[in-house]
Amino acid sequence: MVGQRGSVWFLTGKFVGTASRRCSVPEGTTLFFPVINQAQVNTPHVRGQDGPLSVDQMRANVAPLIDGTTTKRVTVDGVAIGGIQRVRSVPFVTALPVDNIYLQFFGHDQPPGIFSPSVDDGYYAKIDGLRARTHTLQITAKNPTFNFDVNVTYVLDVVRVTSR
Repeated sequence: MVGQRGSVWFLTGKFVGTASRRCSVPEGTTLFFPVINQAQVNTPHVRGQDGPLSVDQMRANVAPLIDGTTTKRVTVDGVAIGGIQRVRSVPFVTALPVDNIYLQFFGHDQPPGIFSPSVDDGYYAKIDGLRARTHTLQITAKNPTFNFDVNVTYVLDVVRVTSR
């Protein structure tokens, strides 16, 4: 719930592997989340990048993972949902803190800073307004070429919102 406001809430994905998460969500909230995605941050002269990359170069770098996805499945309480759509972001700015995701998950020595442009490409889904009760959301994606296999389970405690 930290940082979530308004009628649409964002659920996080997973780089690779399996994850189980539990959270509370207000009844009627739309949930938006990646099924599979990849972002690239323009980091000149870091992690083997010779110089600045153009948006087109970064899009070409991330496309093969998404193009080769063979499984994209989302279920709620065991029932498949449709509407999984490919989304390519507009270019955006990335702020990386000292203890950033590259260091934590990939072991790269990525300095903190503000980097631009960045891009994201992937398949995303949304679920509109679940009713108050506990639901199980299952997200599965695979790309065998890249040995990429994600299986994320969310236990969603959808709670009724009362106003005073």
